[in-house]
Amino acid sequence: MDAPPGSFADRVAGALALSALGDALGLPNEARGLRGEISPWPDENDDPWPLPVADTFREPESNPWNIWAPPEVTAGMRGVVSDDTAIKIVLIEPWLADARARGATPDEDDFIAWLRRRPPEAEPWREAMAAEQARQWIDMFAGSTHDAACDPDEVAPCFYRPGEPVCFGPFLYLETALLDTGLSAPDVFRKFTGFCCLDQDHGHAITGMLAAWLCAVGRDGPQRPLLERWDETFTQIDAAEKLSPWRTKVLHDARWVLAGATPTSRPDVFLDIIKRHLFELAPAECDHSLKAFDPQLQLAQMLACLSFSGGDGLLAMRLLAHGAGDTDTLAATLGLIVGAHLGYWALLNSPAGGALQVVEETTGKLFDRSLAQRVAVFTGHTNSKTLT
Repeated sequence: MDAPPGSFADRVAGALALSALGDALGLPNEARGLRGEISPWPDENDDPWPLPVADTFREPESNPWNIWAPPEVTAGMRGVVSDDTAIKIVLIEPWLADARARGATPDEDDFIAWLRRRPPEAEPWREAMAAEQARQWIDMFAGSTHDAACDPDEVAPCFYRPGEPVCFGPFLYLETALLDTGLSAPDVFRKFTGFCCLDQDHGHAITGMLAAWLCAVGRDGPQRPLLERWDETFTQIDAAEKLSPWRTKVLHDARWVLAGATPTSRPDVFLDIIKRHLFELAPAECDHSLKAFDPQLQLAQMLACLSFSGGDGLLAMRLLAHGAGDTDTLAATLGLIVGAHLGYWALLNSPAGGALQVVEETTGKLFDRSLAQRVAVFTGHTNSKTLT
């Protein structure tokens, strides 16, 4: 990457790179997290950024949505990412580049149309991955439109169930908010609350909240602490949109966790408190069959981990990757925000720098796309402020 430190391109690179690292960090712990378990916290002599070889934790026979490269491709690799990163590289970013070339508005209708006519990937296994994921999303969009969701007894392949909020908007579209850093926080919120037809109930508001927060740090970088930017951004949204019920509820959930965590400074104890407070004693509106994917609980976890870490975004991301819940998605989502806040060059010189480079190299090999190529999708857009 040759983006000048502190530039918009530097912050986009930081967001994409750290999101991939969060994904790779949380992926080995995902199965435990989805069972509501926490993973062992590294001892002081252990690597704080553990990236085990893929062969040690992946199950070759299990490949829902065709999210994995073939075992012979990932054999011996460290820092392998999941569909949280793969979908960005094989679907979302090619669509954004295509929409920009056509002069089209990158909204969900355009994305769905693009999925039906997307150009094939050159590598056969990548094409198989992209084709299967595109098919699954097309089916799910159709199911949500016609209230014809999958059988309630079949969690896979379809996660859309009427009345059960899942983090669809942040999973699919959060990185696209980097195209809108020139917009005000209320404008970003309005755009993203209506962006994803799969979002339900409080899912719309959480998608808008996260997008506005990412825009704020993507525009201004590390000028203010992450939690201060959160408070400032959503004070602006609340004033314009009367958002207080949702904001108050999310903050209540985060404070509920922190109240129990006050006596301890041990990460493992804190993670156990998160598990009990947010997963065993979940708020009524989040107590459904897909609880681990509920965006309200996910945002509450992010805020609680940031508060517990004293605003240290890298520590908060590590906590999410070892906790209960959807570990890879949680760490990847916060990674976008923390990476945009710190920037790529600052991250390279941080304790995460070595792991960041491992994941960047592995991801480049797997998908044949460099970080610079990915960043180029976002730079120069009319709604972005390119601070070079």
